[in-house]
Amino acid sequence: MLPTFISVGTATANLAGRTHAALTLGTDDPLTRLPWVNRTPRRWEPEPLRWLGLHGTYAAYALADRAEARGGPPSRLAEWVNWMVGR
Repeated sequence: MLPTFISVGTATANLAGRTHAALTLGTDDPLTRLPWVNRTPRRWEPEPLRWLGLHGTYAAYALADRAEARGGPPSRLAEWVNWMVGR
């Protein structure tokens, strides 16, 4: 009997290999009719862009706050970020 760490994933790899072989040979096989064959993926959600925008806005405000804390004039960066976010 094989140790369990060797057998983990071998069934999936076997199924994927047989499916790939059936698709390569062009046979009409139950494997070629499985749900993951020629599946159209969903559109990628723009969540990372929203996350980058939010954290970039916070970083820009923090930078503007540090510049204003040193006694300088009101930050042009903060004005620009306010304009970008619609404030």
